[in-house]
Amino acid sequence: MAKNDIETILPLSPLQHGLLFHALADRSHDPYFIQAGFALDGALDTDAFQRAWQWVAQRHGILRTGFVWEKVEQPLQVVRTQAVIPLHQHDLRAHPDPQGELTRILREDRALGFDLLKAPLMRLTLIRLEEQRHYFFNSHHHLLVDGWSFALLLREATLAYEALRRGREPALPPTASYRSYLAWVGKRDRASAERFFREALARFGSSTPLPYDERLPRQEQPFAEQERSFSLAET
Repeated sequence: MAKNDIETILPLSPLQHGLLFHALADRSHDPYFIQAGFALDGALDTDAFQRAWQWVAQRHGILRTGFVWEKVEQPLQVVRTQAVIPLHQHDLRAHPDPQGELTRILREDRALGFDLLKAPLMRLTLIRLEEQRHYFFNSHHHLLVDGWSFALLLREATLAYEALRRGREPALPPTASYRSYLAWVGKRDRASAERFFREALARFGSSTPLPYDERLPRQEQPFAEQERSFSLAET
């Protein structure tokens, strides 16, 4: 990667250190590969949709970030100046088994995973099921965003899409700098934090058993799933 392709190089937050460790410890089944899916009803401007997500990626450096951990003293995150968020499109309107094909596409996407060295660690897939119904899923690595942050990204992408669809430039308030957050984290007293958690966990000598752990004997009261549907008015 050329120097002019790099916007900045940053350390990792403590949480990112842990996520990267677990991702590298089990590369065959990365526990932090996220696949979030949504049903989109109504007419969809796919060009504006793709440009909206690209606009969000330019707004947030973390969406243009890859991670380096070999031949460095500490893992680093490298933010590129540009990174195209790929959008894969499938049209299943005439497919004899659209649900089966949808499942296959999701499975193949998950098997593909991510190369953590190469930004972006996010990709989009749009699957057209009917004339005005799409299934959209966003695949990304948890190193980039948590659940709360992803909800904010969805909101920003939606607002950007509505603006671009109408031929306007998106206008959102300036973002906070992740560099500022990392600087704040770096000033925290790690010895004090470690002391707090060691004292809080001192009573525990083993992992807490989970009822669905396959290594444990089957419980007398098996768990089950329950599905409830709410009308539009109730929702």
